[in-house]
Amino acid sequence: MPRIGRARAAILLLAGLAACISAGIPGPETLQDYQDRLVASGRMRTDRNPPDVPFTNADLVRNFERVAFGQDPEIERALGVSRAGTDRIMRWEEDIRYSFGGRVTLSDALALRDIGERLSRASGRAVAAAAVPEEANLLVLFVASEDRPMLREQFLGCGAAPEILERLVVSLSDEFLCSGTFFCAPPGPDGRTHAFGTIVIRAEAPGLLRRSCIEEEFAQAMGLPRDDDRVRPSMFNEDEEFALMTTHDEYLVRILYHPSLRAGMPRAEAMSRVPGIVEELRPGG
Repeated sequence: MPRIGRARAAILLLAGLAACISAGIPGPETLQDYQDRLVASGRMRTDRNPPDVPFTNADLVRNFERVAFGQDPEIERALGVSRAGTDRIMRWEEDIRYSFGGRVTLSDALALRDIGERLSRASGRAVAAAAVPEEANLLVLFVASEDRPMLREQFLGCGAAPEILERLVVSLSDEFLCSGTFFCAPPGPDGRTHAFGTIVIRAEAPGLLRRSCIEEEFAQAMGLPRDDDRVRPSMFNEDEEFALMTTHDEYLVRILYHPSLRAGMPRAEAMSRVPGIVEELRPGG
């Protein structure tokens, strides 16, 4: 597995957490059955622009606010983290270079490339695999339950990795199917805010669940940390209705990375601009 650079880890401040959590997620030996039940019930849809779930520009404005600000409530309950400091715009102000490791497959690598290209088109940021792991600012790990002790040691060996990250990793096999963290470092001499993220996915997750984890956590790592069951048609929703990133979700990413917004912008200031941004992106929608 790639290691996180010691110097980078030492200056990171925790900015946001996102996760796909379900109190009913079964153990690894029945995840395939869990996926099959979801599909049989009409959930885990893979259509990206569903004609039966239309949305308006007003929906986009409301839904952006629901997913872009605050902390995921399931994360708060599961790990006891505070929403303090997350009521501001979180986004990357630099290109994203991801590295992946653990029990990764060729299908995982292709899925990461696909969602990276989609997010790059939506955000205007370059999103691609790092040339070498040491250059990565987003780390994606596929971890089985028995790998957790090694993963914990990796993060503890970084030096100053936040305590909350260790707690998230320790909780992985109990509640989390997949989870992500987003860190934001103080602005450097160039005045830019630098970020670093991690995504951890249970290696026991089968096909569609696994692909759903990759797409949702990668999109949330862009700076959209919350899930909300009122948000449709979207994968940012705990009812698992949609497995993959929808056109609606791509609009949320495009809003987040519009030039009118910036990392660290308070909610009130950002939301005063969002209706105009939405109308520009989707005139008369």
